[in-house]
Amino acid sequence: MVLNQLWVDLTGGSLDGQQQRDDKERGFLKGSLSRIGLLSVTITLPKASLLGEGVSFTASAGFDNQGKMTARSLSMEIKRLRVPTLVGVNPNEREARQMLVVSVTIDGVSVRGDRYGRVEAGVVKALEESSFETLEALGTHLIGKVEEVFVNGADYTVKVRVEKPIAVPLAECPVVEVRRIVKDYYR
Repeated sequence: MVLNQLWVDLTGGSLDGQQQRDDKERGFLKGSLSRIGLLSVTITLPKASLLGEGVSFTASAGFDNQGKMTARSLSMEIKRLRVPTLVGVNPNEREARQMLVVSVTIDGVSVRGDRYGRVEAGVVKALEESSFETLEALGTHLIGKVEEVFVNGADYTVKVRVEKPIAVPLAECPVVEVRRIVKDYYR
């Protein structure tokens, strides 16, 4: 993964916290990590999404006074999928599809493998089949679909952001964010 290699080049260690064996002095920021405290790196793949603005991966880590990694996080975001969807409570909203803008963020993804294509396909299919009246109900449904495709009861946090750009005159748009910490939800 490109993000892991970039992280190694910056810190000398991989995203999973392991020191690289090939070169103990490797890492552009190696001597400065004790002063940095927190480092966050994001890469965006603008062509990775078929209906959205791209897919981003963000790696973040905290470092102690000796420059050792004390905490780390990796997240994936599918940005601003635009999908015509049947949603709303008014009679005119039940007759035609409206463009929704949906972003999905998964915190706690693994370093190995990226399944953003499957997540995007699952979200798009759920939106195309939708007939929910509220964005809140739709957002909750979408989190369930993301979990089916990606999470499977593991230790992740899933956030779905749903925007309905044409819903409110003289306003940018209503937005609903639904977040679920998966391990807590299934206890």
